[in-house]
Formats: sequence, C-alpha cells, structure tokens
Amino acid sequence: MRRPAVRRRRRARVAQGERDGLALRAGLEGQIDSLGPGIYCEQPGADAAETQCEQGTAKAIAKLGGAIEKCYDKCKSNARRGVIAPDACDAPNPADWITQACISRAD
Repeated sequence: MRRPAVRRRRRARVAQGERDGLALRAGLEGQIDSLGPGIYCEQPGADAAETQCEQGTAKAIAKLGGAIEKCYDKCKSNARRGVIAPDACDAPNPADWITQACISRAD
C-alpha cells in the first residue's frame, strides 16, 4: 500500500501534466480556428467543386492538428515519467528527437 505522501506527489504530477496538456490544446485550437477564413472563402455562389475542395482542405488540416497533438501528448507523457527532460516538449521546436520525428511524419 502506498503512503499518502507518495499519492499526493503523484496526483500533483498528473495535475501539472493535465494543465500542460490543456494549455497546449487551447493553443492548437486557437491556431487551427484562425485558419478558417483562409480555408473557407465564404463567398456567395460557391459551386459544388469549390465547396468540396474547401471541405477536403479543412478535414486535412484537422487531421494534421490531431496528429501533431498526439505527438506532443506522448512527449509530455514521457517527460512526466522522467524518460526525457521536462522542457524537451516545448513547442514549436521540441528538443526531443522522437517528437520531432513524429511531427515530421504527421506533415
């Protein structure tokens, strides 16, 4: 059975990781949301082909954002477990080579 002090420390590490993850997610969501006007021309009278192209572009960007977010989630998980340095996951250029490779594959 674990001692209460060990449980408190573990909960504190998890809470910090959750805050980091939420901050990263909020930043990514803001960046993706700002791309909307550039993807959707929002002009009246768009034909079906243009609308389909816009939808495909939006889907690809959302997929890319999700893939990059997974890379950073894995990096933060490794940092919490002590596998890599805590600051190795700093965006936009993480110091962790595994995260860099993951982001390159996502691109």
